[in-house]
Amino acid sequence: HDLAGSRANELGPGLHLSLETLLQPRRPEDASSDVWSCINRVQESIIRGGVSDWHRDRHGKLRSVRALRGIDSKVSLNKRLWGLAERVAKGEPLPPVAEAALTA
Repeated sequence: HDLAGSRANELGPGLHLSLETLLQPRRPEDASSDVWSCINRVQESIIRGGVSDWHRDRHGKLRSVRALRGIDSKVSLNKRLWGLAERVAKGEPLPPVAEAALTA
């Protein structure tokens, strides 16, 4: 998916996160379903990291996304998210996606 390219060089082993997982609010006040709130939740989930795909690695440790550190990666992610938000605001349909693949 569109968001995968922004993390391609930083993740290590690939993760497949459901969009439900990326959209999960971290705080009760973030539970709104408007476009702005949804984009902010996805952005925070990817930039801060710590979101898990609920699978364990070969050592039994729960896999999770590492925090995004590089400024170029953050800018690229934010541009892509903004582009998606603009498309939604204009009423353009987005292709259906069940999960976001964040791969190395």
